[in-house]
Amino acid sequence: MRSPIAFGYAEPEDMSKEALLERLSAPLSNAEQNKEQAIQLLFKDEFLEALAWLQIIAYPDFVELKQRAEKLIPSSDFRKALDQKLQVINREAQAFTNKDIPTLGETLENCPQEIALLQSPIGWRISEDGVFRSQTNRTGNVERVCSWPLIVSGVYRGYHDGEMKLELMFHRWGDWQKIVLNRSDALNYKRLQEITAAKGAPIDSSNSKDVVRYLSAFEAANDGKYPLKRTVDKIGWIPERKLLITSNGIYSVNGEQLNDSDIIYQPGKELFQFSIKQCDNWQETAKAVFPQLLNLNHFNVTLPVIGWFFASAVAPFIRAKRDNQFPAMIVWGKSGSGKTTFIETMLKATGNPNEPQKISTPYALTVQLSSNNTLPVVFDEYKPSEMSERNLSDFHNKLKLCYRGDTDSRGKPGGVQTYPLSCPVVFIGEDFPKDNQAIVERSIVVQLERNWIEQNKVMADSVFKNVMSNDLEAASSGFWKFIFHYLEQGFLDEDIEEASQLAETFENIHFRVRWNTTVLLTGMRMYQRMLEFLNCEIAFGDEEMKRAAVYTLSAAMEDQESMLDRILLAFNYDHRQFSESDIWLDQENHLLYVTASKFKTYVTMNNQFKCSAAQLNNEIKYCFHSGGYVGNGKREYYVQKKIRGRNGWRYVFNTLKLEEATGISEEAWLPNESEPPDEVTPPPERRVHPERSARLKSLSRKTPS
Repeated sequence: MRSPIAFGYAEPEDMSKEALLERLSAPLSNAEQNKEQAIQLLFKDEFLEALAWLQIIAYPDFVELKQRAEKLIPSSDFRKALDQKLQVINREAQAFTNKDIPTLGETLENCPQEIALLQSPIGWRISEDGVFRSQTNRTGNVERVCSWPLIVSGVYRGYHDGEMKLELMFHRWGDWQKIVLNRSDALNYKRLQEITAAKGAPIDSSNSKDVVRYLSAFEAANDGKYPLKRTVDKIGWIPERKLLITSNGIYSVNGEQLNDSDIIYQPGKELFQFSIKQCDNWQETAKAVFPQLLNLNHFNVTLPVIGWFFASAVAPFIRAKRDNQFPAMIVWGKSGSGKTTFIETMLKATGNPNEPQKISTPYALTVQLSSNNTLPVVFDEYKPSEMSERNLSDFHNKLKLCYRGDTDSRGKPGGVQTYPLSCPVVFIGEDFPKDNQAIVERSIVVQLERNWIEQNKVMADSVFKNVMSNDLEAASSGFWKFIFHYLEQGFLDEDIEEASQLAETFENIHFRVRWNTTVLLTGMRMYQRMLEFLNCEIAFGDEEMKRAAVYTLSAAMEDQESMLDRILLAFNYDHRQFSESDIWLDQENHLLYVTASKFKTYVTMNNQFKCSAAQLNNEIKYCFHSGGYVGNGKREYYVQKKIRGRNGWRYVFNTLKLEEATGISEEAWLPNESEPPDEVTPPPERRVHPERSARLKSLSRKTPS
């Protein structure tokens, strides 16, 4: 008998139910009579092939014969071999018979155009009454699996994580409903039932296993017919594609809403709706709102806040310019200084649906800070004195992760879920974390004065009423039209370069604070450009921008010593305990060399720093990126300076830059007039404290009893 697989199709006389049962009965009977030869008989390709075809022709008979075979061969090898053969047969049968199977557009009335060309898989039939098996059951009736039509209408792949998703459509309540779920959940009958039953799909505990088989067969039968789509589950920019994802559509950088994009938005846990309202009067409204924002408070307060909000609208593009860094904003002041009112007005004017939230549990913070990469999340009522030490530490740690867009990991059933914390952050309070310099260095700090509000109450109330009397949704439409125009024209690179040059004019500020100032000045320049875009009068220039930036630096400059600065200040007092083979000063080139292992040990064992080796490496990395006083850390750079551990790692410090940063003069380091030796010198005698030395001598004179 000719094999249907060899020819690619099944001949009618060979593939009838009677012919298949005849091909299967003889070897199965022989195997039952001679169990020693059962493996040889039942693992033959002809037997597996015929049994696989029987599943398509007569499913009840297939189940019966399969159970008889499994009694003879209880191992899983037979089931695996049969499953592989079933996959091959289903693909071959589907490919040959697709031309004879009607499409869903021909089968279903009022079929949506997007699924009209899809076909039913072999062994299944879809109609207005539901999903049925093509074969009859033992009682001779056609088995109905679903009460309503159920279709796999789309197969998607995650843009960032690569995970596959299935879009299911079912007809109920007079219309087609959609559900998008992970493919791993769709093909797991327990998860499928839990997710879809709550959304009204025709799936329950009695049919979920059969539905999984049907969905798998449907996906395989229509492979190649689904358009290639990539999914994103979060709102915000995709910077490499210059696409903005919103709840009401996807926008290109020129502001055009895309209807045929290969990217589709499939929200996961959507915390809020962000949409850009299309308004005809956006220009007039924006022109009436945005110039007035400067007058809501003192100029040195409003301009930095407005600048930061403008910069946050392009935060992913700014992060790409500098190690994925974007500063948070701290807005603090006494009660009644207008903190929350001003921030809420800015949220509405920029189209941000977020409302100020309270600082919650670590998991809730993780979800909030990973919700998007463009719209700021605002935390109100920041009061360290009323927070537990653990909650305060968790919040500060999340802010540090968010500054660099790092990921946070949380456990989940079957693995670990990672969350990219890339959301711009604002937190409001009556105090700021002045005791945590790491947070201050990663933030823009703005202080509001209640005295200004009290002295200018009439003007502030009038401006606020004028702003709120306008349609702020229309104003936010103008804001985003400007953002699209700004990116399309390529102004960002030019503005960052200008802001960087302007920030270089500030002296004695830490490199992180310098980058934060660059971001802030870039946002202020964006605000200038928007006023130009709206043909409004611009009431400030570079000098006013610098003055406003200096106002924000006052808190950050209270303690400009980084952790590495403080370590080196302490090390300057203790460095003489190191031998000449571990520390060497090259006065000619103004370089100080220190053996890395000894320096790390000194830092990590010193309780006053409470600094781990990882934290030390992080501080040194930051200083290196700033063009600071730490060398590049490569062995080749030090090969000419041979000190102890030349085959290992060394640190090199530029003593001139170090003096600028810490005030430690070059002469304060251990001098070495001669060239360092090629060979490692033996360590010096162990130095003992004088009191301890005297006590040891007195003990040595005693005669043991």
